[in-house]
Amino acid sequence: MYIGIDFGGTNIRAAVVDKSGNLIHKNRIRTGDTSNYSVFLKRFIDFIQSTKKDFDIKGIGIGFPGSISKQQKIIVAPNLGWKNIDLRSDLSSQLNIPVILDNDVNMAICGEKWLGAAQDFSDFFMLTIGTGVGGAFFVGNNIYTGTGNNAGEIGHINIEPGGIECACGKKGCLEQYASATALINFARRNLISNKESLLNDIELKDIEAQHIYDAGKQGDRFALQAIDYNLKNLAIGIAAVVNLMNPQAIIIGGGVSHAGDFLLKRLRPFLKYYCLDFSYKDLVVRLASLGDEAGIFGSVYRHLK
Repeated sequence: MYIGIDFGGTNIRAAVVDKSGNLIHKNRIRTGDTSNYSVFLKRFIDFIQSTKKDFDIKGIGIGFPGSISKQQKIIVAPNLGWKNIDLRSDLSSQLNIPVILDNDVNMAICGEKWLGAAQDFSDFFMLTIGTGVGGAFFVGNNIYTGTGNNAGEIGHINIEPGGIECACGKKGCLEQYASATALINFARRNLISNKESLLNDIELKDIEAQHIYDAGKQGDRFALQAIDYNLKNLAIGIAAVVNLMNPQAIIIGGGVSHAGDFLLKRLRPFLKYYCLDFSYKDLVVRLASLGDEAGIFGSVYRHLK
């Protein structure tokens, strides 16, 4: 048995999974205050122990929302206020169990490869669209992480030099134009001049990406304009990956993927336009299938590999 953990900024979710991918037991806690690392570490270890119960655990995998080095140390986790933290070693030494720690998107792509939408592919790219836009590669049936474990940062491809400032400190990054956050911001900025939109029934501050997609599915002209602007920008970023790497498939995950086939139908014409014809011709574009559990399964997959 193995424990897979999806470490989020709001919640930490864990599951006991066997080597065949059967989910045996689930557990979760609120992430809570992380400002005092030592205090948090004790609470996190207690959580893992409560998840472990009487199972014979061979290893623990953690998908983490931050920049992780090749040595599996946390370089920076802005949402948690952490820098240069060796969480993996701290857990492994105190629990006496092997621990693998990696970026959450890297773990999610492993989950989709093992049990999800990418089982049929050896060379593919997965992106997750939510607050930001993350990405990860599989090349030759192995995850490709680059020299410093930072490959796949599609959200920071620059599509508008000097454009909107990004949290990374640069201006014009893709995720400022193609994330769920970008979609919401576009709608909030422009709704005032679109009085006929169904979105006017919602308080401006309460508008979420799902509201915009729901309105778009009902034929709301402004919602469709916002969605198409968002997806056009997304296609520019994906096309850069497709034209450079020529993958078999693009797998789309994250919260926005819940828009389903509607999203794919509106995205494909933009992809066809921006991708080279010979790279797009046989490209499969597919939604991720494991949802919030992709990172949990991927964390276990890394031990099995």
